[in-house]
Amino acid sequence: MQAAHAACELVYRFGGLTDPRRWGKHGPHLVWLGVRDEVELASWATFLAGRCVAYREPDRGHELTALAYWGPRIPEFEELRLL
Repeated sequence: MQAAHAACELVYRFGGLTDPRRWGKHGPHLVWLGVRDEVELASWATFLAGRCVAYREPDRGHELTALAYWGPRIPEFEELRLL
């Protein structure tokens, strides 16, 4: 669920990314990747700075719970597990 919040925030901030003329009627592909903990997620947020949107869960003291990234696959993603 947290990843869906992050994806919605990405669309909200960068709405032009979902232009149907660019992606077709089904929109861009979504891929969920997992990390061990919030520390690792924060490390990814730093690595992807400017290329991702972070989601912080208000019900969990604004803990960083998800990132949404738009762009090409990068080799570093290979170390993450597919969910």
